[in-house]
Amino acid sequence: MVETALFFFPHCFYPPRTGAHTRSVTTIKALQSLGYKVLIVGIVHDAKWNGFYFWTQEACDQLADDLGVDIVIIPDEADDLNQIYRNPINSGTEVVSPPLHLTEKFKSLFTQVKPKLIFNNYTRWNKLINPLALIDKNLFNDGNFLKPISIIEMHDLVTVNHTLQSQVNSLIGVPPYNDELSDNAFLSFTHKEQQSKNLEDLKSESLKSESLKNECQIYDSYDLTIAISQREKTLVLGKTFNTQIVCLPVVSEVKTLPASQTEQSAHRITVVIGPNVFNFQGYLFLAHRILPYLREKESNINVTIAGDACKYLKPVSGVEFLGFVKDLEALYSETAIALCPLLNGTGQQVKIVEAMARGIPVVTMAAIAESSPIEHGVSGLVANDEKQFAQYVIFLLENQERAREIGLAGQETVRKKFSQAALTETLGAAIESVRERSRQTNRKMLAQLKQGNPLPPAPEVELNQLFS
Repeated sequence: MVETALFFFPHCFYPPRTGAHTRSVTTIKALQSLGYKVLIVGIVHDAKWNGFYFWTQEACDQLADDLGVDIVIIPDEADDLNQIYRNPINSGTEVVSPPLHLTEKFKSLFTQVKPKLIFNNYTRWNKLINPLALIDKNLFNDGNFLKPISIIEMHDLVTVNHTLQSQVNSLIGVPPYNDELSDNAFLSFTHKEQQSKNLEDLKSESLKSESLKNECQIYDSYDLTIAISQREKTLVLGKTFNTQIVCLPVVSEVKTLPASQTEQSAHRITVVIGPNVFNFQGYLFLAHRILPYLREKESNINVTIAGDACKYLKPVSGVEFLGFVKDLEALYSETAIALCPLLNGTGQQVKIVEAMARGIPVVTMAAIAESSPIEHGVSGLVANDEKQFAQYVIFLLENQERAREIGLAGQETVRKKFSQAALTETLGAAIESVRERSRQTNRKMLAQLKQGNPLPPAPEVELNQLFS
């Protein structure tokens, strides 16, 4: 019998528009490769902050056709969860306390599906999807329904992410951004000594914070916690006792264009960015600090910006805004060099791995390269400041054979260590390692629950696509 994996992601992630969206797609493919039937569960609500997060029938149909998954969208009639999307930065580390009507629907769905695995994305939704919250005495059906393996995907540490977002937001303000930015908007992130001090201060502050302790307690209630970078795994490892933590970095499918097509069409210098404050700062750094150096050397140079971040930014001379690009493959086929000018962030940059997987040489900043697959001078180029960043871009433009070597080395790195197959293999081994421990825990829990009386059944939820 095929086992079901219930994959919870509250808003629409297809087609992917952010790193978390792309990560979800690769994880679902891994679960399917491991033999699970994947049921995606989301929530219909009015996402004021970004309209594209709203589940639509078209998005569900496309997701079902492309990935071969089942989908259940549960209506949130009272729009109780909308507030967290109104201002994601200010929402911080708050865990959503779902209303009773949503909780009951999730319990009913859980009862009908009887998943063998529950996959949650982000700690904010813990109270809604954590099996420990969903399971009560009546859900065990006289011992025939065992607790599923529970997995939580960090994507990034919410506590650290919120601290960094608040810091960057205080320096650059909020969109739309004006043309006058103080040195403080970038200075503390580009000078190596100051940058190192900032990161150490933030790390120390985060480690001592009550928020991180509370966040780690949530991870500890899951069988398996997935960290996207080794640095974040290490931060959590010392503050958890029950959960197993595995580092699963961003992966991408290696795709190679014919050499003739690449040589003819690869002319763009491309930046792919989604709408978050780290990307906003990275664009401003590119536009106000890097681009002047580039155009001083090459007056007709242009940089292409792709992604939903474009709607919040102002173009400058030498920049072309494409907005959201549905077919990234077409854009990558036209790209000669990929840039990641970010100065800060958490997790791992999907844009770097995607470009490397396609044989495109990448130039990035030192703080971001630490969590990437790039080996400086071999599979990419890592800059310490804006002038060096511009020099590396010019170098790649003037040395096409060397650029090709770096691109191919990056592609080989992804093929060997950051492939979909590698994600599937590591995830499968991690699930298997917690399976026996889960069985032992289930036996103890069943013995305790059989001593009580069952609760009334939750209201039924039809297993189909539900829209209000």
